[in-house]
Amino acid sequence: SSYLSVRYEDFCRSPFQVVSKILNSFGVAREGLEPLKNKRFLNMGNHVFSGNPVRFGNKEMKIVEDLEWKRKMNKLRKIQIEISTIPFLWRYGYLRGNMG
Repeated sequence: SSYLSVRYEDFCRSPFQVVSKILNSFGVAREGLEPLKNKRFLNMGNHVFSGNPVRFGNKEMKIVEDLEWKRKMNKLRKIQIEISTIPFLWRYGYLRGNMG
């Protein structure tokens, strides 16, 4: 089976490029995406029943990487997490300078 990995931070930095890459990988034309090229917002639509409160109402949400968890986490906990996730950091290119 084939798949395409998309990293959250890559999408936040370049949503148009990432969506284009996804569409290309499935052989879908990017026609109509050009107006979105420099856009950093998603229209969340209007959910009727339930879900995340940000989805209620017809409003746009800015695409930005959430870094609050990094700022609030203490150094010891960061070290513990980094050590325990080394195999995954390597596999997904974070330790090899393969960031996107």
